[in-house]
Amino acid sequence: MGYNDEHGIFVIGTPGYGSSEDVAAHVAAQKLAVEGTPLSGVYAVIKYEYRADLIVAQVEPLMDFLGTDEVRVIVTHTDTAPPGADPPEALGAKVADRLGIRKEHITFIEKDTEGCVLAQFIARTLHEPIEFKVSSTQIAALTGLSGIRKYNKPINLVLARIKVASDACHKLVEASKSYETDLAVIATQNLVRKVVAEEKESIFREAFENVASVTDQNLIYGKAGVSLSLALQQFILTTNKCLTWDVTDPRDPRNIYKKCPHCDAVYVKVAGCIHIYQCGGEGHIPDAEAPKTSEAVAAQFAQEEETIWVEYVINGTVYVAEVVREKLRGFTKTLVARARTQDEARSKLESATANGTRELNIFCGNSFNWNEAPPLNPEQLAKLGEVRPEKAGELEVLSKSIFDKRLRETTDKNKQLLQDGLRSEGLDIAPRVAS
Repeated sequence: MGYNDEHGIFVIGTPGYGSSEDVAAHVAAQKLAVEGTPLSGVYAVIKYEYRADLIVAQVEPLMDFLGTDEVRVIVTHTDTAPPGADPPEALGAKVADRLGIRKEHITFIEKDTEGCVLAQFIARTLHEPIEFKVSSTQIAALTGLSGIRKYNKPINLVLARIKVASDACHKLVEASKSYETDLAVIATQNLVRKVVAEEKESIFREAFENVASVTDQNLIYGKAGVSLSLALQQFILTTNKCLTWDVTDPRDPRNIYKKCPHCDAVYVKVAGCIHIYQCGGEGHIPDAEAPKTSEAVAAQFAQEEETIWVEYVINGTVYVAEVVREKLRGFTKTLVARARTQDEARSKLESATANGTRELNIFCGNSFNWNEAPPLNPEQLAKLGEVRPEKAGELEVLSKSIFDKRLRETTDKNKQLLQDGLRSEGLDIAPRVAS
């Protein structure tokens, strides 16, 4: 903390958001700095990079953390610029354009620039005081920037697989969308969910068995628990657009009617609760002739040296994405041939109106989960398309509780330090503040 007499500015300094040490303590400091008192300016201090995109990559997380573009940028060590690099004015214009801020809100200083020059820049770029409130999502995004090197390789591999899976889904629907591409996209989504869940469980298990430090556990939670969950969430949101229907449209029957994930039995969501259901009812003996949809259509990752791709397995045969659509057409024809006639299906649907669930095809006897709820109004039903992070495992929940405890403790401690600092300056009313 410091106070500039000339301009009447009280300055709060915080550690960098890329901490490789105690992540919870650093995030607590960031949170307190922006929430402790209304701010007249937030200044990101970035070490010089000769490319605009490298500077932008360091500032954007802070803007996301604050939920605002009211950020000023101070680039230091410009005297280390290599020969031929853009002059500060040109580089600043590029950075400002990419961040969507005014170029006057960016300054470049050298290692030996006098403090008065920096104070003048801060003084002329202050704005009216703003009260910031940092949400849990913003904290999660910032926390995910930090990590522990030991786990970078497996985490980066999962992130690479998610990228490959996303590309595969978009490649599937490049020409057009169909029921067949829906099957492949959903199989790919299920594959990514499974891979992310397994990798997080593996990382947290190893951490609790081999890592004694609470600090390291916080780092692991920030890197694995947060970053992978957010990456999965974004993947599902993006690939939902590869389906033939809008998952947020309450008028689309595909958001109400669903099939058993193991066969072609169709159920309609009417009322009920979160439960495990058995296709065909309790005690039902599985029908050997029931087509196993989920078992017959699956996705898997393949890798050769550094190259990763998605393969699709149909009835035990492996196909690459380029031919899977054609092979799935034959598979879906088989499913239709095994199904009962449309008249029989329509008659069964009409006769089952009073029942909570209706079966339109062969029962397989397998169990499955489905969130059933009372009828929703259109606004509530639209929220069914929202993607939430997957349910955390027991070890991730424990890791999160340790992280949250450290965050609360450090926030309370720093809050007292801030109040003591204000009193020591004899400031009964907080002056203009910059962070």
